Amino acid sequence: MTQQKSLYETSKVLCRQADKLCRAAKIARLESKEAREASAIRRLLRKNFWALYRTANSLKLKIFLDCASYERLVNYVVRDAVSHAAINAAVLLGNTRVIDCDDVEARDLLVRARSHCPGAVDRLVEAIRAAGIII
Repeated sequence: MTQQKSLYETSKVLCRQADKLCRAAKIARLESKEAREASAIRRLLRKNFWALYRTANSLKLKIFLDCASYERLVNYVVRDAVSHAAINAAVLLGNTRVIDCDDVEARDLLVRARSHCPGAVDRLVEAIRAAGIII
């Protein structure tokens, strides 16, 4: 009887230990799963951040100017300025010139227009605000 009791106690101890090991393994699996998910989330956030960063840096605007304002602006834009290439690449649609530029060029044009071409200021401000850029 003592030997049976001894085997019974040993078996209970072994069952408890096995149960603890199973719980520890389950916790370890959950922790490694959470770690993998956290790592995947970090990679996704990093990827999305750089995608947003690239698009934020290259925001494109379309500015519609009447021909008179366009001609005055062309005369006052410095030849080596960033916005000069955008001005020269403007498309003529009827009596309107369409300038396709990024936000840096648009702000440069706005600075030039404020001092030399007040007729274009409203159109430039309207295009910049429509793009969601705070002036």
